[in-house]
Amino acid sequence: GMHTGGLLSLGFTYFFTSSINMGFDAVFNFLPTTGSNLLFYVPLTVRGGYQFVWGKFEIPVNLGAGIAIQTCANRNYYGLILRPETGIYYRQGPDWSFGVGTVWNFIPQWYKDKNDTRYGNILEISAAVRFHF
Repeated sequence: GMHTGGLLSLGFTYFFTSSINMGFDAVFNFLPTTGSNLLFYVPLTVRGGYQFVWGKFEIPVNLGAGIAIQTCANRNYYGLILRPETGIYYRQGPDWSFGVGTVWNFIPQWYKDKNDTRYGNILEISAAVRFHF
C-alpha cells in the first residue's frame, strides 16, 4: 500500500485552437509505502486533449502516454504509463490561472514470469498554478 506523497510537475501545452491542445509533461513523484520504503516514479509523457471554457473557468480533459521510470527498495523498472487527467482552473487574467487537477496514473509492470506482473493505479490530486504565454 501507499501513503500520501508529493510531486513536482513541469509541462508545456500548445493550443491548435481555443480548445484543442497537445503537450508534454515531466513529473517527479514520491510515495512512502506501508513497508517503510519510498516509491519514486518519473512519468515522461506526451498528451493531447480538449479544454472546455465556461466564463473564467477552464476544464481540461487530457490523455497522456509515455514511459515511467520507477524505483523502490533498490528495484528499478522502466515501462509504459497512461495518464488520463482533468481539473478545473480559474483564469485570473491573461497570464495566470489557479485550480485543482486530478490524474490517474496507470502503470503496468509486465514480466516474463506472469506471477511477477503488477498493475499500478495511482491517483494524483493537486493544487496547481498555470502560466500562459
